[in-house]
Amino acid sequence: MARLVLALAYFACSGHGRQPDAVQELSPAILRLGEFLLASAQANGLARTRYSTPKMSHFSNIKTKFLDAPLLVKSLNDLGHTVTVAEDGGVLPVRGYQGAEEEAQIVIEQDNEHDIGFKHNGKEFELVSDFDFWQQSVPVNNFLEQLSKRYAINTILDRAEEDNFNVANLEEDATGKVTLKLQRYASPAR
Repeated sequence: MARLVLALAYFACSGHGRQPDAVQELSPAILRLGEFLLASAQANGLARTRYSTPKMSHFSNIKTKFLDAPLLVKSLNDLGHTVTVAEDGGVLPVRGYQGAEEEAQIVIEQDNEHDIGFKHNGKEFELVSDFDFWQQSVPVNNFLEQLSKRYAINTILDRAEEDNFNVANLEEDATGKVTLKLQRYASPAR
């Protein structure tokens, strides 16, 4: 209806030498005429009312270097996030704007019902979320920076354990610098 009224207003205004931005000054009679014409067109099957609008996806994907799902989950947990993990290669819904959904293997539910997901693209995990509804204590870039740092530490610890190293010391100073000391005792020679 708005398009029809605007079209009528444009023609009515242009006939009097006025510009289309004068549509805001339309008389109620022209608006009623537009409503009448639209109702007539609908009654005769010439126009239909749209009852729903398509849902627009507002999801953004950010590529990461997170390759290992268990290490990613551990890193998210270490940072205080509660995550849901899909079972056996399945996927979970990541809720977004106006009910739109994406699929991911790892999901952090936010209180505002707009989730953060990590979706495997065949090579690595991508962060999937609607950033207009980001509800974390830090911006997206800082979130990824903190997560990357924790993921790197967990990767080193995981590999160290595989090679029979023990963590002698793990410290993080006020600037965020991490010092990690590992040690391995050789078995006595016989």
